[in-house]
Amino acid sequence: MKTDKILFIVNPVAGRMRSRTAMFDIVNAFCRQGHTVTTVVTQKRGHGSRLAAEAAAQGYDMIVCCGGDGTLNEVISGMMGSGDPLPLGYIPAG
Repeated sequence: MKTDKILFIVNPVAGRMRSRTAMFDIVNAFCRQGHTVTTVVTQKRGHGSRLAAEAAAQGYDMIVCCGGDGTLNEVISGMMGSGDPLPLGYIPAG
């Protein structure tokens, strides 16, 4: 089984901070499936876009983001701007 490297981008303030409570369970589910997960919590507006733009160059196979529609928009914009978009998963928490 191929082990995917997943970049998990989390907006901690989305949806009244609901993403914080589910983060451990989400990462645990990926790990049980054999994936390697790097979790990054966004620090400011635009951070998710920068992380997503650099993901492929850093060797990630997939991006999963958790947050609201703003988080999703940032991540998609970053991926498309990189010229090397990866598969994207979205966990709505906005």
